[in-house]
Amino acid sequence: MEINVYLIITPKFRGTYSKQLYGSDLKLVKSLTGISMVSNAVPLKISIDIPDSLFIKPQLQATIKIDKNSVSPPVIEAEVLDNITEMLNKQLGIDLK
Repeated sequence: MEINVYLIITPKFRGTYSKQLYGSDLKLVKSLTGISMVSNAVPLKISIDIPDSLFIKPQLQATIKIDKNSVSPPVIEAEVLDNITEMLNKQLGIDLK
């Protein structure tokens, strides 16, 4: 698909009679027909060629599958178990054996 547009760039000056440029106004239009522009505006024609396949949905696809035999049971190491036992004893006064 080919897209043709015009970017109209109009410079902005500090004062009415100033030549000090401080920025610009930008306007994007499909056609210059019927567009009124100030004398110092510059139209810039932009042509964009985009393949139609870019707009086919979904653009990207992924499938993720985890086999149930690949899942390992949770493991609590002895050090972690000791820490849990100690915290329960300190906080709640429960002595686990």
